[in-house]
Amino acid sequence: MPDAQHILAFDIGGTKITGAVFDLEGKRLTELHSLPTMASKSPTFTLMNLKRVGVEATRKAGFEGPPAAVGMGCPGPLDLDQGRFGELDRIPRLSGFNMKGFVEQEFGAELFLGNDAACFILGEARQGAAQGCSSAVGLSLGSHCGCGIILNSELYLGSTNSAGAVGPCALAESDFNGRLSGPGLRQIYREVTDQDPPSARELAAQARGGDEMALESWRRFGDALGSGLGTLCAVLDPDVAVLGGAVAQHMLLFRGAMRESMEPAMGSRQVRVAASALGSAAAVVGAAEYARERVNPDA
Repeated sequence: MPDAQHILAFDIGGTKITGAVFDLEGKRLTELHSLPTMASKSPTFTLMNLKRVGVEATRKAGFEGPPAAVGMGCPGPLDLDQGRFGELDRIPRLSGFNMKGFVEQEFGAELFLGNDAACFILGEARQGAAQGCSSAVGLSLGSHCGCGIILNSELYLGSTNSAGAVGPCALAESDFNGRLSGPGLRQIYREVTDQDPPSARELAAQARGGDEMALESWRRFGDALGSGLGTLCAVLDPDVAVLGGAVAQHMLLFRGAMRESMEPAMGSRQVRVAASALGSAAAVVGAAEYARERVNPDA
């Protein structure tokens, strides 16, 4: 067991870097700290903000010295064993970057790198909407669609550490049709109205106010989501499917269409579909759990 009594965890996305400090039991000790990813600029800016988030979170938690480990969730593809990024669409300037070496140099601890969607569902399984479930799938609906899988109460990564990476596969192209993310919802709105779309929050407010175009946009979104989710749940038969991201907060607006679209694949079977209980903290919590369970497997 390392002498350090804390774990530093990050969630790196295309728009922001979020971090927090946890104790060795998995309890979050600080608020979430975030800075822009600055993905379009030199990698130096992204790495500088990553370090700033980690230093500030550690300072707020009252710790000095290196953590016991660093957990990090990031969109793939990733080389988890080497701690190296692959060809990242959302942070292209960091493609091929040796994040393991950077973390060890800057924070003095071993890096445990995981896919952001895998971290999302792990966080929900340990402390959120899938807590107590032996099997779960998680869909993170943000600027891309990511899927994470829990089987037998453990994170399932597959033979190449890429289980759940549905983005490039035929299922995503035909059934999901690229319409699962926030931007996908906005594209549906364009198809319905031939107008520039509002934010998901504004579109939800319009729908609750009875706007027919907004209601139709949410219905089509639920239909697209349910088609793919039904297939995933038919194959994996989970206890629960957890939806994350900004659009998941408005599940009441698309739940009916989603459920109806799930039926052809699911038949008479039912699966509980829940919105994330951890919200924006889910992937950070999961990154901490991912590191904690590896640095202290007996915990």
